[in-house]
Amino acid sequence: MSLDVVLSHEALRRATFELLQMSLPLGALVMRYVALFRPAKNRMGADRMAKLVAQLVPDMQREAITHRGRDWDMPLEGWRAGLEAMLEKAAAGKLTLPLDTHAYLYTVLVGLADKLEAGQEASTEQQRRNRGGDGANLGPMSLADVVQQAEPRKLGVPAHIKEQLADLRQRTVLGGAS
Repeated sequence: MSLDVVLSHEALRRATFELLQMSLPLGALVMRYVALFRPAKNRMGADRMAKLVAQLVPDMQREAITHRGRDWDMPLEGWRAGLEAMLEKAAAGKLTLPLDTHAYLYTVLVGLADKLEAGQEASTEQQRRNRGGDGANLGPMSLADVVQQAEPRKLGVPAHIKEQLADLRQRTVLGGAS
């Protein structure tokens, strides 16, 4: 589609402008991705192109997607990776073209988000495992070191138990003497 057509169609111009405000390179990737929706023997109409771009722009602006009933963080770098993956699959003949919806793109984006979350969770768990009582990363410790660093606890008899024992002894002595 020529630049004249893009600029003459109000909805497409607005969607393209919003897209390019976020990132010029990302905007170019989106336009290449939208071309995957073009029918094999026909040109894609400006209305259809505007609709496809307009469906992506809000999620790209908020840097998140909603898919499978859940919200996923999706920074612009993730969008770039997802769009590039789609274009690579198309070039390798692994996509059935033309595309009908953005569902497969969103599935790819969810896969990227899952990998990111798994990495963050593994990092958090590793930090949690290596953290000592004061929050410092002490690394792995032997059991002997842990026992040596532990504070000794007083294992005395509580006062109320001592009172009950004294009372019981006194009753026993008085009861046995009569």
